[in-house]
Amino acid sequence: MAEELYCAQRAEDGTWDRPEHLNGGLLGLDPGNDPTAVTTALAGEPIRVLSASETLLHTGRGEEDGYETAHIWQLLITPEADALTTESTHRKVTSPLSLLILFPGETAHVSATRDARPLGAPLTLSAPTQPEVG
Repeated sequence: MAEELYCAQRAEDGTWDRPEHLNGGLLGLDPGNDPTAVTTALAGEPIRVLSASETLLHTGRGEEDGYETAHIWQLLITPEADALTTESTHRKVTSPLSLLILFPGETAHVSATRDARPLGAPLTLSAPTQPEVG
């Protein structure tokens, strides 16, 4: 889980290219100017998907070229939550926005929590298995 996702490539001399912003941001919501903006956008839910996208990332795993499709969900979280929890991760909420990234075939059950108690039902997100290349 993250709040922003960037990608950069490393040159053969060890230097990094300028990072490219892949995902993150509040999509026009401005909680600083309107403290009720997040609550209004959530419409009573503790967590909601704002957007979903995918990008090809070099992970060194997977196919022979080492690239895999990363599936990215941009999540909006209630101000009442103090953490986001999956089966393997417990992350303190520092923003109303979080990104969840899954690789092909992975599934996560994400809960907004307060004092380790779920605020509503978990959100189940799944990344489809990577299609076989021809």
